[in-house]
Amino acid sequence: MRASALSAEKVERKLLRSGSKYAKDFVKTRAFRYMLEKFPEMFNKNRFVKEITEAWGARNAIKGVLIESGEEYIVVDAGSGAGYFTVLTALFHPATKVFAVDTHTEFAVEDFRDLKNAERVRMDLFSEEFEKFLSSFKKVILVGIHLCSDLALRFIDLANRVESVRHAVLIPCCVGDREEILSFGFIEDTYEMWCAYLVSKIDTEKFRVISRRDPEILSPKNVVIKMRERVK
Repeated sequence: MRASALSAEKVERKLLRSGSKYAKDFVKTRAFRYMLEKFPEMFNKNRFVKEITEAWGARNAIKGVLIESGEEYIVVDAGSGAGYFTVLTALFHPATKVFAVDTHTEFAVEDFRDLKNAERVRMDLFSEEFEKFLSSFKKVILVGIHLCSDLALRFIDLANRVESVRHAVLIPCCVGDREEILSFGFIEDTYEMWCAYLVSKIDTEKFRVISRRDPEILSPKNVVIKMRERVK
């Protein structure tokens, strides 16, 4: 018997008891059952509730664009890890192609074979190859969940410079160079100061920026930075 069949009740109970609306909404969807069946490994980790809420929050930040014109965009999940966000987005937006990009993917590239609009790509986010990959598409929504220090800065740099990146969503994680951040200013919460520092690096001539905490994401590091292309 598959691990998903054995653990489904326990997984559902843990999600419902989490206190997050995102987790509760996720349980009501067909995506929940699909992921239990196809990706049981995703639910064998202690952090799966947190990662589901992060993925749901990031998808909320882009779903308006995808509903209005999803076929025009490629979604790139940068630093995808297990791929929670990629799978959710691919299932809810079947007309949209979603790429899960990471150097060390937790599961095999072939794991997305049943999702016609999702694909894993092994690639270093700091590489020139990744920048060329983004540039190869006409319109990209770039998403980075739980990106730490230099990765978050690299994400913003690419969003600023790569013409094809029209929208971006970043949920930062571990704080970067503290000396540089402290020279920027002082906010009592170090994580919020880090997020404010990251926002200061965004090209506001290219993007309109909204940065705020999402309390439904079950992590103390739950600031969502949303960048939407300015209409020219």
